[in-house]
Amino acid sequence: MIPQQVYDALLRADSVGIGGSRRPSQDSIDSLREVLAWIPQSSHVHVGDAQGIDKVVIETLDLTQDLTIYRSSGWEPWQLAARTRNCILGNCGPWISLPEGDYPIKLEKPSRQWVGSGSGSWSGLAFAVGRGVECFAYLSANTPSPDWLKPLGSGWFEG
Repeated sequence: MIPQQVYDALLRADSVGIGGSRRPSQDSIDSLREVLAWIPQSSHVHVGDAQGIDKVVIETLDLTQDLTIYRSSGWEPWQLAARTRNCILGNCGPWISLPEGDYPIKLEKPSRQWVGSGSGSWSGLAFAVGRGVECFAYLSANTPSPDWLKPLGSGWFEG
């Protein structure tokens, strides 16, 4: 179940950015689908072109929602990072993140600058939080949370 804070942010947003793992758990996919159901038809959605979370967003909303899909110019880590960074900077609404696995130690605190960490999902979330973007993250049961995320309940956190 989506916490009230996430629900309220989605309903008031003119745009929403979404990113996450290329190998999401079923738990994360189910939570993402719940989020997608609550995004108003009038909202613009920003998403990357990766497998996993991005692909679920595109397949679910492609014919029903105004989408901007940020494409990677290649598959090198710096190219993937640029795609996620551009997606976050191009969105003027909340950032919804669904990372998987441990957050990298390099990301002990959010930063206004991109910090390459080996995890684009976690780096993107830390970057968005560091830039003051309203952020919400869903972490599946086995995904630990960093201290800079505030628990909201039901696996959801606020950045």
